[in-house]
Amino acid sequence: MDIINAIKSEYDSLSRVQKRIATYVLDHAEDACFLSLKAFSEKVNASEVTIINFTHRIGLKSFLDFKHELQNLMRTRATPNDKLARALTALSSQSNHVKVCIDNEKQLLDRTFSALTKEQLATAVEMIEHAGKINIIGNDISLPVVNFMVIRMRYLGLDVAPLTFDDAHHTTLCMSQSTQDTLFILVSFPVHSQKMQAVSSLLQKKGIKTLALVSDAECVVASNATHTLCCDTSDLLFYNSITAAISLVNVLCSEYASLHQDQLIQTRQHVQTIVDELSFELQLQHSHSPSGAPHVSI
Repeated sequence: MDIINAIKSEYDSLSRVQKRIATYVLDHAEDACFLSLKAFSEKVNASEVTIINFTHRIGLKSFLDFKHELQNLMRTRATPNDKLARALTALSSQSNHVKVCIDNEKQLLDRTFSALTKEQLATAVEMIEHAGKINIIGNDISLPVVNFMVIRMRYLGLDVAPLTFDDAHHTTLCMSQSTQDTLFILVSFPVHSQKMQAVSSLLQKKGIKTLALVSDAECVVASNATHTLCCDTSDLLFYNSITAAISLVNVLCSEYASLHQDQLIQTRQHVQTIVDELSFELQLQHSHSPSGAPHVSI
C-alpha cells in the first residue's frame, strides 16, 4: 500500500480534524511511525477514536497497520544511515524505548502469523515432502535464516544444503545438476539482491520448483516462485528483523515433523545407532593403540 497516495487521495473529503492528522503525517512521517496511539493523539490534538477512524478512512484496519505502513515507507525513502539516525532520534524521545522495540518484535510475529493460512503452510510442507534434494539460498541478512533452516531440516532427515553467492561455483553447480524433484528455497529480504532475482528468474524458466520466503509478496523473487511464504521483517532501527522469519521456519519444520512422526523417530534412532557405533570404533582404536602413541579424534 502507498500510504502517502492514500492520504492525498482522501485529503479533500476529510473533516477538519482529519486533515490536521493527515497534514502531520505527510510532513512528519518519520516521527509518526514511532509514536504510540496516545502520543500520536497528543501530537495532533485529536482523540484516539478520531485517529482510528482516520486509519479506517485511508483503508487500514488499525493504528498498528498505520504505523507499519509508515515504517515501510521510511525503509524505502531513507538510506540505511539516514534511517538509523532518524530512528535513534525518534527512539530516544520515547520514555520507554526498550518497550517500543519489544512491542515491534511482538507485532512482527502477530502480523506474520495473522496473514499465514493453513493452505499456504500445507502447500509448503507438500513441496518439501516431494523434494528429493533441497537447496536453500540466501544473501546477507537472510543467511542466519538459511543456516537455521538447514539445521532444522537436517534434523528431520532431509537432504538439504545451504548455498551462498560467495561460493558461486557451488551454487551454479547445484543449479546445473537440478532435476524435477529438486526444490530451491529462496530466502530474500530487502534490499533484495539482483543475484537472487536472477536466480529466481532462471529457475522459473527451467521449471525447477521454488519456495520463496520473503517479506514482500510482490517482489520479483516471490513473483518468480512456485509458492511463497511471507514474513514481516520491519525493524525500527535496521532494514530487517529476522524474528518472524526464524519463527516461521520453526513452524514450517514443526508441521512437517508432526505429519511424519514415525519417519522422524526412525531417522533419529538410525542417527543414534551410528553415533554409538562410531563411539565403539573409537574405543577399539584407542585400546589397540601403543601406549602413548598419538591417535586422531573426530
